[in-house]
Amino acid sequence: MKTMIENIDREQIVSLRLKAAYFKSTMELSSSTIFNNIKILTLLNLQHFGQINDFNRFFPNLTCLSLRYENEMDFHTLCRIFNHFQNSIKRLKIHCGYILCSHRRTDLIFKKLNQLNRTIEYLRVDVAHMSMSLRNDCSQYYNTCLLKTTIDFIKIMPNIQYVHLIINEGNVERLLDVNEWKSLVPVCRQLKKVILQVTKSMSQDTKLAEKVLKIQNELCNGEQTIKFEMKSK
Repeated sequence: MKTMIENIDREQIVSLRLKAAYFKSTMELSSSTIFNNIKILTLLNLQHFGQINDFNRFFPNLTCLSLRYENEMDFHTLCRIFNHFQNSIKRLKIHCGYILCSHRRTDLIFKKLNQLNRTIEYLRVDVAHMSMSLRNDCSQYYNTCLLKTTIDFIKIMPNIQYVHLIINEGNVERLLDVNEWKSLVPVCRQLKKVILQVTKSMSQDTKLAEKVLKIQNELCNGEQTIKFEMKSK
């Protein structure tokens, strides 16, 4: 492995995908400069957030961080990453099987932060493989808890410009609460576009189309205009 890494032209290595458990051992196999040109880093099942401290040393030009989890993702825990982000990261991608409810304890999310993240401009969250059953482990029994939890997380990134959510058709209605989306407006003043991408065509569902249009109209009032779009994968 060490020989293979050292023989690769370092200028050609712009993207790296690793199991988080082997992150440190892989880095130790190479010189500190071999990954200097990495722009995109994908980590599988990151649990030990202290590893983020190594980003500045190994990936000085990193612009996109992609986190993939085979099972559930807890935004409370993920917030710890923001305390270690370097300023160069503009894009954050999250892929997981399920998003754990925050139980609307937003204060706990913010307490895990040293400061808000003002560098991330693009966020993509992919929960397309999440069970279509109406699983609801929210302690306050919010039917739209998935959306509430996601909105709380987005608010940590006040300079966010684009939000891309990928879901399956069974969870669409849980993400169409107009009041939750409106709550982003005074916090995320740079937000320009929200894409809700569904794994199955919903073009024949008039009720959903009306809800999407209502959200779009509400997000276009005032000085800020946010484009809200639902499309099929």
